Amino acid sequence: MSKKLVLPLVVAACAGTAWSAPMDTPAALSGPEALFQRTVAREMMRMLPREQQQQIREAGGVGSENEPYPGQGVLVLDDRYEKIAGWVSPESYAVIADKHLDLLTAMSERMNAGERVPAMCFAEGTPWETVEAFDLAYRAQQSRFQQTGRWSFTATDGNTGGQGDPITLTYSFVPDGTFCPNIIGVTGNSQLFAWMNGLYGSPATWQPLFAQIFDRWSQLIGVDYVYEPNDDGSNLNGASGSIGVRGDLRIAAIHIDGNSGVLAYNNFPNDGDMVLDAYDSFFSSTSANSRRLRNVAAHEHGHGLGMLHVCPANGTKLMEPYVTTSYDGPQIDDILNGQRHYGDPYEPSNNAAQATTLGTLNVGTLSGTPIVVSIDDNSDVDYYSFNFTLPSLRIIATATPAAAAYQQGAQTSACNTGTFTDYNDIHDLKIELLDTNGTSVLATANSSPQGSAETLDYSLPAPGTYYLRVSGDTSNDIQAYLLSVEGQAAGFIPMQLSLPSTPTDVFDPGVPTSFDVTVALNDDTFVGQPSLFYRYDGGAYQSVALTHVSGDQYEATVPAGYCGDHAEFYVRAEGQAAGVKYEPNTAPATPFMASVGIQDWVLQDDFETSAGGWSIGGTISSTSAGRWERGTPIGVGSTGAPFSDADGSGQCYLTGNSAGADVDGGTTVLTSSTFDLSSQPDATFSYWRWFNNNGANEEFKVQISETSGATWTTVETIGPGNPDAAGGWVFKEFRVDDFVTPNSVNRVRFFAQDTVGGTIEAAVDGFAIGTDNCVNPPSCACDLDVNSTLNIDDINLFAAAFVGGDLAADLDGNGTLNLDDINAFAQCFVGGCP
Repeated sequence: MSKKLVLPLVVAACAGTAWSAPMDTPAALSGPEALFQRTVAREMMRMLPREQQQQIREAGGVGSENEPYPGQGVLVLDDRYEKIAGWVSPESYAVIADKHLDLLTAMSERMNAGERVPAMCFAEGTPWETVEAFDLAYRAQQSRFQQTGRWSFTATDGNTGGQGDPITLTYSFVPDGTFCPNIIGVTGNSQLFAWMNGLYGSPATWQPLFAQIFDRWSQLIGVDYVYEPNDDGSNLNGASGSIGVRGDLRIAAIHIDGNSGVLAYNNFPNDGDMVLDAYDSFFSSTSANSRRLRNVAAHEHGHGLGMLHVCPANGTKLMEPYVTTSYDGPQIDDILNGQRHYGDPYEPSNNAAQATTLGTLNVGTLSGTPIVVSIDDNSDVDYYSFNFTLPSLRIIATATPAAAAYQQGAQTSACNTGTFTDYNDIHDLKIELLDTNGTSVLATANSSPQGSAETLDYSLPAPGTYYLRVSGDTSNDIQAYLLSVEGQAAGFIPMQLSLPSTPTDVFDPGVPTSFDVTVALNDDTFVGQPSLFYRYDGGAYQSVALTHVSGDQYEATVPAGYCGDHAEFYVRAEGQAAGVKYEPNTAPATPFMASVGIQDWVLQDDFETSAGGWSIGGTISSTSAGRWERGTPIGVGSTGAPFSDADGSGQCYLTGNSAGADVDGGTTVLTSSTFDLSSQPDATFSYWRWFNNNGANEEFKVQISETSGATWTTVETIGPGNPDAAGGWVFKEFRVDDFVTPNSVNRVRFFAQDTVGGTIEAAVDGFAIGTDNCVNPPSCACDLDVNSTLNIDDINLFAAAFVGGDLAADLDGNGTLNLDDINAFAQCFVGGCP
């Protein structure tokens, strides 16, 4: 259909009142003030009901005229525009593809006939004007929240109850040839089987992918799914589910708009039928267990459960308008949405008779909820039962908020905003312990502030079946939580792990380093041995059992390192009741660290202050867009930001330190002041870095200058495919003269960018510059514990290093571990050390 030239018409409104302006008055149509007035009026007009929009057009209101698209001359429109003008500005109309204008026109005609239209999801790269137009069309038929109505009737349940009640849905695959009526502007006969079989070979391969989707939803929310093998082929979007005839949810595929663009559409309850875009090349990739297909279908079924699109579109929520493969299936916001409608997977559990069984507790046994559950409103309560057969039992039950703090809101024109909410701070949780009758309250835990965990600790004097009741407060909203329940003997004290003092952060070269550890077993029982875990220079962690000294006192010994080595180490102990304990308690993510040998430091900057005189540049101007800033990581959301600093001091430099504040739309550069290394020809610089590009095609660079920043030399680049590009703190050290000449104006910078719209997070910590004055002592190659004695300990250390890929076993010094190293060790060991 060609677009034809039409004359400018009429325009806008504010709160339903037309701003009239005579069409023949030039001042009314020109000048910056009038242009601004028209722009504001046009945007406000779109928010009004269609009837009021039409009244404004008829009255000649400012903002309702069709203006030339800026820079395009006179805008070319056609007769479709009048039908969709409430959703599409003239500027957007100019860039929306004809095939999508046809779909929008058909949707308008259905809505004018009193019929509802479905929701869709879109491939990344679809013009936002297109996505916005479809969304505004959908908004026109209802109030805009993140939820619409839930299922009220299913083939299995009949009437399904109300908000928070669980349901059962059946699903079926329609036979090819099933007619899909015109509900979005296209019709067709389903080609699902022909298309899917062409991609996967047979239904035995692709149908289980849909089963995985429904199984995952069932694991997270109060919906059970039953495969209905029959489908009578009746027209889609009209026939209700019927056991033995067709599913509540029916899955089909027709040609919608070709490759990319609209990937699928789905009706809302009580229909829920799903239509995929047959033969769309987007689905041709079956990598990651066909994540593209699974995420699209899981998103569409979210609409089929009564969920709307959610903003901001930052790749953290399944129900964002654009599909992404940066995660797999529903995320925390989608889980909260589904549990708000249908409860958690343990529903109904609203009284003792419906209690979720935790099983038998004994001393040292742990139970609880393996997945996130919830109080879905101000009337919901959750019951759990447990029993024990011992004469008495101490029970420790903890309910911990288990959501996150993040942005979430209704779809907007740019889908880049939302309300920041801490969804762990919705209800003040309460735990009650009920007697064997399921009603009498024996103990209550409700002293912690809202948003915090509640722990109930009570000794039961007699065996039997008891109950826990978890509830919230008066907030009519959803609070996710995890419940853990532990059994201990009455008066039981679990194992405790501590260190009398912090280990040194500088090791002498060539000799082991020891420190004291306190492991108080108390009434607990060890699982395995208390052990030290250590590694040098980022290799695999090795474990060494702690040496028992006396009583609760142990000694941990880190084997010898040599000049230039960087050690990471921590202590681990596990009690049957206490579980696994670490020192430091942030391990293994953030262990103790030490360098081997003495250095003359030019600078040691832990970023508690800006000792390095750091400056921030680049094109990004705000921390909300990921500009470098110094602070204590908050680690919220799912953008891949660190949850703690690297060196344990508390602060580091990172790219935005708030929920969702990843690097966006430009570059951010952290640059040091100049360092005078003219008298330090052997200077090295070291740092901890963190980079997470979430699969985006972006790089993180470290650069050094010998010209005070006029020119830069790249030290390292971490980009797509690099194992360091998936988050995690990584220690690096380099000699300055390997890259530039040490002089009086050396500088260092850290460079992060986002130019393709990915989710980029970077951080730097523990920056240091110094000269290595370390001297290794004379050593014997096979005396690996450097105690001047060759014994079984050296054999064990060599074997562990060789198997673990540690170059400490590279006795021939060629950088490769092979049979030659084994022979060299054997010859050395048999020959003895001098």
